[in-house]
Amino acid sequence: MLKSTALLSLVVMMITGCDGGETAVIEPIELNDSAGKSDGAWVELEDGSRVPSVVGTYHVMVEQETRERDLETGEEVTKFAEVHVLTTVTQTGENVFLNLDFCDLIVPETGGKKPYFDTGTIRNLPSYEMSGQLELQTEENTEDYWAVVTDPGYIVMGANLEDASVQSLPTDSEDPAVVDSDQDGNPGATMYIKGYPFRIFLGLKAEFSFKAALYADSRYWQGDTDMNLNTVIYGDDIPFVNVAGQLEAAAERTEVFFTGGTATFIRLDGATTPTCDNMVSISRFETHALMDQPPVGADLGSGNVDDFVEDDWDGYVLDEELPADDANQETETEVKEEEAAD
Repeated sequence: MLKSTALLSLVVMMITGCDGGETAVIEPIELNDSAGKSDGAWVELEDGSRVPSVVGTYHVMVEQETRERDLETGEEVTKFAEVHVLTTVTQTGENVFLNLDFCDLIVPETGGKKPYFDTGTIRNLPSYEMSGQLELQTEENTEDYWAVVTDPGYIVMGANLEDASVQSLPTDSEDPAVVDSDQDGNPGATMYIKGYPFRIFLGLKAEFSFKAALYADSRYWQGDTDMNLNTVIYGDDIPFVNVAGQLEAAAERTEVFFTGGTATFIRLDGATTPTCDNMVSISRFETHALMDQPPVGADLGSGNVDDFVEDDWDGYVLDEELPADDANQETETEVKEEEAAD
């Protein structure tokens, strides 16, 4: 029998989830006040005031947390995902400009199955630009502190959007805006399940922004991030399952009652030019999830179909509560006829 329940939960929880997520621990660093900064750590403005200098290259880790409730069972789960980004920051006065090169996207494990995007595909995405401002934060019962507050930025996979701030993902795989991000002959970006030969083809668009306080002469930033995620399924090669239909049905019985995220910036100092390949060795900021990511060029489509289905198909029935397309039903019939002939 096709183990569809576990597999489809991967799609439902993609990006936003895995139970018991783990985050790297960094010792807290007190925020420096004006007296604690050297002259070289400031940028003078025309009016005689000054703002912190934040120019540099950073290892950025964004962790997204989502808490969901199953409306049928009442079960609640907390899920985590990570994005690791090589970020180059430039500055004009109080205005800050960030160039983002995405290095790793951590898709959580669920039901004993581990989904991945190809690391090489993530690193071949085009660079993204976002902007922000340095602002002095004044809050009750807290000392004033400097923070970088950004405008919204976007990452898009599997589609070519001229203006992601106003355009949605195309819903039809035949739409010319859908692109083959992996160059594997399939529409959109391909998601793999480790150890199994099946794939899901999708489009993904994430909108994100953050407010991060500056620590240690701006070498370390940390703060809150807001992220909105949209995905569209363009196809799959999973037998007997209508992935898009099951995803829609699962979403209808799931209530998201909390979302939140944290952005951490660590400046990459030293003589070595930072790249996605050496970023972690420079920052020494490696999470357990990142350690499990497949290296560039890893074969993610490995596995044997016999590991995923049982030998005896007799009595297999598609889930009557969820939609199934005609092509899948025809494939099931062909398999049974072949077995009967044997």
